[in-house]
Amino acid sequence: MFYRLSKIFFLTMIFLSFLVVDSYAQQPIQRTLDKQSQQFLEGASKYTMIAKHPITPLKKTEDLKIYGASGTIPIRIYTPRGKGPFPVVLYFAGGGWVSGDLNSNDSICREMCSQTECLIVSVEYHKAPTYPFPHALEDLYTALLWTEANIHNYEGQTSWIAVSGDSAGGNLAAALTLLTRDRKGPELQCQVLMYPVTNYCFETHSYYQNAKGYGLTKDRMKEFWGHYLQKANGKNPYVSPLQGDLTNLPSAFILTAEFDPLRDDGLAYAHQLNNYGVPVVLKNYPTIHAFISHAYYIDLGKQGLKDIAAYLKEQYAK
Repeated sequence: MFYRLSKIFFLTMIFLSFLVVDSYAQQPIQRTLDKQSQQFLEGASKYTMIAKHPITPLKKTEDLKIYGASGTIPIRIYTPRGKGPFPVVLYFAGGGWVSGDLNSNDSICREMCSQTECLIVSVEYHKAPTYPFPHALEDLYTALLWTEANIHNYEGQTSWIAVSGDSAGGNLAAALTLLTRDRKGPELQCQVLMYPVTNYCFETHSYYQNAKGYGLTKDRMKEFWGHYLQKANGKNPYVSPLQGDLTNLPSAFILTAEFDPLRDDGLAYAHQLNNYGVPVVLKNYPTIHAFISHAYYIDLGKQGLKDIAAYLKEQYAK
């Protein structure tokens, strides 16, 4: 069941999330990592994330190239079975803004397409450090404009477009909602943010609590941020959406992982969206970062995909 957050719950969670290290050391919180997640961490080197994923059957997929200020932008359109026009969800993969392509999270896109009965548009944006902020974000805005103008030719419903992304892709999806609002771009129906990066800050409770030992590390995030920001200001709301004006943004479903340095980024962003009157659904899972990508091995990843499907179906049924 989705937890629709009250202000009291939000304030409690954010208070806990931003405890100083000394307070946390005096009052440790007992937590239990999902067993499959633990087994995955212990044997991660034995797994091949992409190759072993079974291919989810769809009506079709189609690879295209569109063009933006930084050059060619590859996209892949996933079309579900059935008769369109279908609701449309743009998807942006994670990878610390430095890695990833259309194949990186192909399995996520296929599952989202199949389970939600939405048309998924996966966008391969330009990567840092060669293309630091704001290149990737501008790529995604270009892809959004292209989608609104052209997706009807691919059985897409131009009146219902949402955005989604995981990790750094979640950061870009959140930032895109601000940019689109400010530029008076296409209306977005909702946003699905999977363990998103929302703030250039390493002093949260979860960065301390999960600094290492759970896959993604605090040091690795510092490296990613360095490649992405370079000369940019980390307080820019298109870099750190948590520090921006969040009025008039689309409703959100935010998925976080308890054993993730980025957990509190998601909690804090949900809190801020709620403060600005944006409808938010938050769900925290007792697992690790990128658990959706590892759904073939971690059942909580499968559950996360089911929760995303249920949320999107609820949204486009309104």
